[in-house]
Amino acid sequence: MAKENQPGATPENPTGAEDRVLKSGMVKVRAGNQAVNVDGIHIAAKAEGEVPAKRLASLGSLVTKVGCLLLGLVLLAGSVQAQQYSTPALASGGTNNVAAASTNIYGSITLTKNDEFGLFLSSVAISASTSNTVWYVDASLDNTNWTTINAITKTQTGTTAATVGTNIYVGAAGYARVRCAIPDNLVALTNITVRYSLKPTRHGG
Repeated sequence: MAKENQPGATPENPTGAEDRVLKSGMVKVRAGNQAVNVDGIHIAAKAEGEVPAKRLASLGSLVTKVGCLLLGLVLLAGSVQAQQYSTPALASGGTNNVAAASTNIYGSITLTKNDEFGLFLSSVAISASTSNTVWYVDASLDNTNWTTINAITKTQTGTTAATVGTNIYVGAAGYARVRCAIPDNLVALTNITVRYSLKPTRHGG
C-alpha cells in the first residue's frame, strides 16, 4: 500500500516537512514605497505580506516588521497617556494670605479635554480660633463668564492645617477656577495650597 503524502508534499519533498518549516518561519511585514519580491513571494508597495524570517535581514529598509510596528504604537500610546496625568499647583503654600472679608481667585484650569478634575485644598488660620471657610468652584464655557458649580466648606481649627480633597465634575465646560471667600467674622488664612489633578477620561472597559 502506497504511503499517503502529507499536506504540502511535493515529488521533491514527499513529507512536506520543508514546506511546514518554512511556513512556521514566516514573519509578517509591510512593504515600503516599492514592491518586494523574495523567494517567489510578491508584496505590493505599502501592502502587507509574509516573508521567510531568514530573509528579513537582507530586505533591510524595504520592509517593516508589522509586529515591531504594533509594539511601537502600543508603547507610544502608553507614553502619551502617562504624560496626560499632571498635578499642577495654583497656590503652593507659604505666606500667601487671604485676609478676612476678602476673596481670592485661583485659576483658571483648562479642561477642554477633560470632564472632571481632582482638587486638593490646604490652609492654616493666622490666629488660634475655630472657623469655617468656603471654597467655591466656578465653571466657564469661554474662560470669561463664570457660574458657581460647587461649594466646599472647610473647618479651620486653631493654627493646624485643614485639608480637603475631592473630585469636581464640570461636564461640557472647558474651564474652571477656585475661589476662597472669607466673611467678616472669620480669621485670615495663610499657607494656602491649591492643587488639581488631570488624567485622561476613559469610557468603557
